[in-house]
Amino acid sequence: MDRDGDHLVAFNNEAGRSAAEELPAGVSLHTVTCYGNLHEATATVGHSAGDGAGSPLAEASVATELGLPGSNCCPSKAPATPASALNWLAS
Repeated sequence: MDRDGDHLVAFNNEAGRSAAEELPAGVSLHTVTCYGNLHEATATVGHSAGDGAGSPLAEASVATELGLPGSNCCPSKAPATPASALNWLAS
């Protein structure tokens, strides 16, 4: 994930099925040969063009920006359950 969208790296023998059955619209699919290295391929995608360019977003920093539980941001407003988190984010 980066500020420009979501990315998925998959082996090329699974990419077609993943795209057809599992991948939501707007997710960029990147493929690797079946003998390739997913870790290396993943390191090359998911880099935002703006602030912090050149590195993927850290989950903790995204949680802090969104004020999610455990992020030390807005603890009094943080929702207690996943359902309330979705409602809170939508408000």
